[in-house]
Amino acid sequence: MRRFTTAAVALTTLIGLFGCASTSENAESGAAPTTPAITAGLDQGTHNACVLSGQATLNEAGRDLDVATAKDIISAGKASESTLITSAVNVLESAALRAEAAAGTPDEGAILAEVSAAILKVQTVCRDIDALKASIETRGAGGGGEAGTESDESAVGDRQN
Repeated sequence: MRRFTTAAVALTTLIGLFGCASTSENAESGAAPTTPAITAGLDQGTHNACVLSGQATLNEAGRDLDVATAKDIISAGKASESTLITSAVNVLESAALRAEAAAGTPDEGAILAEVSAAILKVQTVCRDIDALKASIETRGAGGGGEAGTESDESAVGDRQN
């Protein structure tokens, strides 16, 4: 029970920090939207993951901070070329898998709070468009991005000798 209480407090704190205003509240206050529009340099997978996490944060389009929405974000994030989104989605996927495994157990509430927090982390990453663009450019300029190239293998062999 203590873990559930701790998780609930942590989730409440995160929601308080990042806000979960409804669409009508944003419209009334004139607040800027939290999901980025597709801009030059963002791939479709990155955009989709950001839109879905934004909808979950704002409880729009039937989305919520739950496992079902997490699965949608994970699917979109797998197509992302951004290393930042990929990393955040991997954390979300881990939490979602644990939540599915914990269904019906006493730890279910705490683990569902982890899923909610991971969705909020994806949304936080999405707010920095420049960093998202840089993570896409860096990945693309890395010379193919294949691990275990011939030069890497020879360097490992040299160290072992």
